[in-house]
Amino acid sequence: IPARLRAMVPGVSVTSVAFVEVDEARTSPAAYAASFGAKKLPFDLIWFTARAERADPCAQMEKHMKKKEAK
Repeated sequence: IPARLRAMVPGVSVTSVAFVEVDEARTSPAAYAASFGAKKLPFDLIWFTARAERADPCAQMEKHMKKKEAK
């Protein structure tokens, strides 16, 4: 988006900010950059956030289907 904004409005100042969950397996900025198909992070600023807890979607679907079968 920043590149498109610069193309649409030449001379405009654009700052890109990314919010990225911390991944214990990634220990360097370059490791995160690979997720974006780059050698370095393609953002002006990056804010690392705590990883969110997520339920297993397959387990949720299985539970849902069992409830439907019981009816």
